[in-house]
Amino acid sequence: MSGLALSLLGPFTATIDGQSLGEFRTRSAQALLVYLACQPEPQSRETLTALLWPETPQLSAHQNLRQTLYLLRQWLPDVPAPAGDRRPLILAGRKSIQLNPESPIVLDVAVFNALIDQPQPSPQQLAEAIALYRGDFLANFYLPESNPFEDWVTARRAYLQRRVLTALDKLTAHSLQDGDYATAATLARRQVTLDNLRESAHRQLMLALAGSGQRAEALAQFEQCARLLREELGIKPSAETRALAEHIAAGDDQPAAPAHLHARVPFAPRPRHNLPLQLSSFIGREREIAEVRRLLAGARLVTLTGAGGSGKTRLALQAAEGLLGTFADGVWFIELAALSEPALVVSVIAATLGIVEQKNRPPAEALREHLRPRHTLLVLDNCEHLIHAVAQLAETLLHHCPSLRILATSREMLAIAGEVVWLVPTLSLPQIDLPPRVEDLRQFDAVRLFLERASSALPSFDLSERNAAPVTQLCRQLDGMPLAIELAAARVKMLRVDQIVARLDDRFGLLAGGSRTALPRHQTLRALIDWSHDLLSPAEQCLLRRLSVFAGGFTLEAAAAINDEADDLDTLALLTQLVNKSLVVVDQSSDRDARYFLLETIGQYTWEKLQAAGESDHMLDRHARYFCRVLEEALPQYDYNDHWYQRLNWIETEYDNWRAVLSRAFNDHSIALEWGGRVAARMGSYWLMHGRLSEGRRWLEVALAGVDATMTATRAALSLWMASLMMREGHPRGPGLAAEGLVAYQELGDKSGTAWALVVLGLHKGNDPGRTIAYLEQGLQLATEAGAYSIMSGAHYALARAALRAGDFERATDHGEKALQLAAKQDNQIRKVDLLRQLGVIASWQGHYDHAAALYDESMTLARALQAKGWVVAQILNSQGENARRRREYDRALAYYRDALAIAHEISDVSLILGEHLNMGLVLVRQNDLDSAVTSLRESLGIIAGGHRIDGDFIWNLWGFAVAAMRRGRPERAACLFGVADGLRDQTGLYLSPVDAEDYRQDVAQARAALGEDAFAAAWDQGRRLSADEAIALALE
Repeated sequence: MSGLALSLLGPFTATIDGQSLGEFRTRSAQALLVYLACQPEPQSRETLTALLWPETPQLSAHQNLRQTLYLLRQWLPDVPAPAGDRRPLILAGRKSIQLNPESPIVLDVAVFNALIDQPQPSPQQLAEAIALYRGDFLANFYLPESNPFEDWVTARRAYLQRRVLTALDKLTAHSLQDGDYATAATLARRQVTLDNLRESAHRQLMLALAGSGQRAEALAQFEQCARLLREELGIKPSAETRALAEHIAAGDDQPAAPAHLHARVPFAPRPRHNLPLQLSSFIGREREIAEVRRLLAGARLVTLTGAGGSGKTRLALQAAEGLLGTFADGVWFIELAALSEPALVVSVIAATLGIVEQKNRPPAEALREHLRPRHTLLVLDNCEHLIHAVAQLAETLLHHCPSLRILATSREMLAIAGEVVWLVPTLSLPQIDLPPRVEDLRQFDAVRLFLERASSALPSFDLSERNAAPVTQLCRQLDGMPLAIELAAARVKMLRVDQIVARLDDRFGLLAGGSRTALPRHQTLRALIDWSHDLLSPAEQCLLRRLSVFAGGFTLEAAAAINDEADDLDTLALLTQLVNKSLVVVDQSSDRDARYFLLETIGQYTWEKLQAAGESDHMLDRHARYFCRVLEEALPQYDYNDHWYQRLNWIETEYDNWRAVLSRAFNDHSIALEWGGRVAARMGSYWLMHGRLSEGRRWLEVALAGVDATMTATRAALSLWMASLMMREGHPRGPGLAAEGLVAYQELGDKSGTAWALVVLGLHKGNDPGRTIAYLEQGLQLATEAGAYSIMSGAHYALARAALRAGDFERATDHGEKALQLAAKQDNQIRKVDLLRQLGVIASWQGHYDHAAALYDESMTLARALQAKGWVVAQILNSQGENARRRREYDRALAYYRDALAIAHEISDVSLILGEHLNMGLVLVRQNDLDSAVTSLRESLGIIAGGHRIDGDFIWNLWGFAVAAMRRGRPERAACLFGVADGLRDQTGLYLSPVDAEDYRQDVAQARAALGEDAFAAAWDQGRRLSADEAIALALE
């Protein structure tokens, strides 16, 4: 029959003919419908207004009711009556309102009550009623503006919960009588979930567990019951419950169950193991399983350690399952998580093994004698909160029982003789720096686990090109932790993967609500970490939360710096404990100092703890102060001193911490701007020389905008680094920033800084030759007076470039060699790489190609030995390409250019990208690959046009377009472009190498010959009169 169906037990749902009616427009309308459904008799309008709007004046409340009725009628369609006409679902008279009693309405609460109200409800009827109870009445629905309605809901909710608990109790007792212990355990657990202080439910669960041979779990359930009663009510379990626990612990064959249950506790025949059947598949970990089994073959105690949720228990169970045939007397799993009393560890293990306790014999002795002749594997799970008791017992048993093996799982090692500790790794993850491919991602265990659990939650879910990247990001951000990944996978029912990733900043709120039958600490991510955190001492908790300020790891020295109330030895001792308890990860794989990390999830948790303790501002300041100090001690103050490269590994290892200082200063404003400015001022050489141009440009820009004018030295350095970058890219702001830096250093009386600024100004391509030489010679003089050998080397390098552009090869070589000598004197190895390259350029311009090639090879060999990358290597490749081009070895030249272009794109070096496209275009046009040539030339011209760069690159570009026009039979266009180029050569003073000058002369002559003198002259003159923008438009036609 067609009609309205309302489900109020659990979250509210409403359907018509099985189709959802969607969401209500107001909560008041929803509340009105619920009340009318539960109270089918007519309700006066006064009753309804007092219920829903108790604090509203009477006239307004009645107006609210009329409006709510209107919205409800709009939301609820009429339904057909048996005769075929349509009936309204709501009948509203002048005085009263009710749901239409003749309309077919199905209400789950009414069906639930009808089933339970049977005189003698059958088990089937009880089961149907329980199935209807999806959760508490109107779960998650509130009407905060109405206390009367909330009071009515609360009373109704309590009444229905009492009824379902009674039904569950009856059905559990029936299952126990029938010997269906699995069903009885499920029903009893549901009672405990609804009311964890219901002692009769705990007894039923104990009976069900004992009946299925799980005596250890039954005793653990008693422990949980006792703890809850003690903590919540301050009482002990009843005599009846204690007696049942004693019967189970004694292991009687047929102990009497409490009489009211009408059941006895049969004990199943003992199998050779009690490993629990897993309800979900085990994903991957093949290597880890094999390693655990290998360790157990050689050691009698193996402890699997790792952070909570890392999969220790499942790995132990999987490894133990494969050893069932190895241990003649069985493999026994003892779950200790629910046990709170260390004194009961022996009893729980003994009960698991079926050992009957005797009055005059200590349980430990009975356990020891039982295990002494047996070849047994004990799997002790979750030992960390009972660590001392477990360690003491394990040591005793291993000493007296020669064929015993123990596999323990714990967040902390047992620390006894003979123990082999194995840190359970996180699930294998895709690399962060590689674009994810669907066909490759399935090989990683973390991704496989996510896919398996996500498809269980949403059968249509699968990995695709669209979600591959967010799945990879999710698995990495959750550190490959199995529990966290499983909790996240359950969310695909409601959210896309990218939406889950976007919410991981609040992962503790997002990743809640795991399996109802799991241990409470495994139901949410926060509870999982709370368990470990609460086991720490106050001093350990303090250090752990302070460690959350680090990014990308830290050293012992750094940890001591932010924990300066304690000395280094105390910090080391605390850090050691945190490592032992699997909350801090240590990396000792390299020859550098040990490095420590917090998993991202632990870091987020401890950051919240740091904020709650009111220490975040102070600790962020300590972190910034420490990393600013060590950076300024390690890196040079000025450019051209490349000793930073000797500490490159250290810089890159700590780079995330300096990036954090920059972000906190300029993005979050959680620390003083000074710290960010000082870090940026020292990182310039690293950014520019080591392939981080894009990021360096961004931080330098925000630092210049944010740093106070009173920080004169910092602003001066920032201005010069930014000017160096901008002038390389032809940006018009570059010279102005360099001039600001010069003025600042002059005001400070800093000769070295002033010399550096003059060298930067001398490198500006827009200078006339005389000004360039003046800047550089003045800078060289000041650097010499200051004894700044590195800046002296930089000045000679810049003077060599200026002499080369003027065609003075002898002077260029002299300055280049002096620069190289000074760099060698200061052991500036990375600078030596570039200076060898520069000497090669000078040789190539002179036509000494073999000598140039030898210098380039020497430069590249040294670069590789230093593991240089980025701009340094790309410049060598470009120079090698130029040398090959001049030798007419065009294929080799293209190979060099393409390799350089790939690096340029990696580091976002706009100047290099422009240059490589230009050079490739000039070679391709010589090979008559005109389409490819024009494509490359257009790429470079686009960058030139965007930056308004009127320099040598623009002239070379026009030359390339002119040659392409000639070879396409358009000599007039070629002559015009040559005219533009000639005019710009006069304007910029561009000097060409002899071989390039000869090529240019021949190309112009070909255009003149093709057109004739008069036509050529006319086109040439037209080109010389064009503006730069007009020339660009002509080239791109």
